[in-house]
Amino acid sequence: MGLCDTNFEKLKPFLSKYPTYTSYRVMANKISKDTTIIILVSHIVRKDILKFFLEKNFKIICEKPLFWKNKQLEVFEGTNPSWPTVIYHRLFNDRLPMIRQLIKNNRQNIMRIKIVYVEDISIQTEGHEYEVTQDTDGGGCINDNFPNCVSILLFLLGIKVKLISIKKSTKKGITMKAEIEVQVDDIPCVILLDWGSKFDEKSVSVETQNAKFFYDLQYGYFPAKSSLYHEYENFFLSWNLDTDESREVTILVTQLLGLINSNI
Repeated sequence: MGLCDTNFEKLKPFLSKYPTYTSYRVMANKISKDTTIIILVSHIVRKDILKFFLEKNFKIICEKPLFWKNKQLEVFEGTNPSWPTVIYHRLFNDRLPMIRQLIKNNRQNIMRIKIVYVEDISIQTEGHEYEVTQDTDGGGCINDNFPNCVSILLFLLGIKVKLISIKKSTKKGITMKAEIEVQVDDIPCVILLDWGSKFDEKSVSVETQNAKFFYDLQYGYFPAKSSLYHEYENFFLSWNLDTDESREVTILVTQLLGLINSNI
């Protein structure tokens, strides 16, 4: 239906294929009200755009994390009851239902669940938006990848989640590496994040009293700047989130990010 970017240079390759706009306000007046708005902009500038389309009663799909501070959730006050569907890239990996069944069958014997989400960020994206550190501890791998990992744990275990501890290292103010312990429905979980890894891994390990089960979450996935589009493709092929579930996950993720970024 159309593409919008304030940088006209980014729109040039699409001029012959789609209507293009450099103002989302102008675009909103040109498209029908039943158009789904997909917001894929930096977390830093998202709030005003999101608020605008909510007030215009558009249906919205938005990249994670929706916000990284509890106060930012106030954007929904005074708008319609709608809530954006939030894209957590790894939520729909087709191995997750199998992992969830394993956990259900061995619930009493589970000792720990570990999620590894490591990558070389320079291969994935230029990442300039994460150089803005005014909102948080530097953003980096925590604000970018922690929401994916939490959404996986909520899918596998339930919605009772508690932050236990955080270890992190930074480079020029950006969080490059972190180890975060949480407890989800009374099961200990550890999340390992790294933006400067020399290898690329997204995996889930389930440790029971008798065995350890390892699941690769990125088979058929090749690290490159184009890989992000495959993650979006996976989302749209499996998009079945209703607004209540999206709201619940987003609020929990935002609360945890708020605790982490305030060093509580």
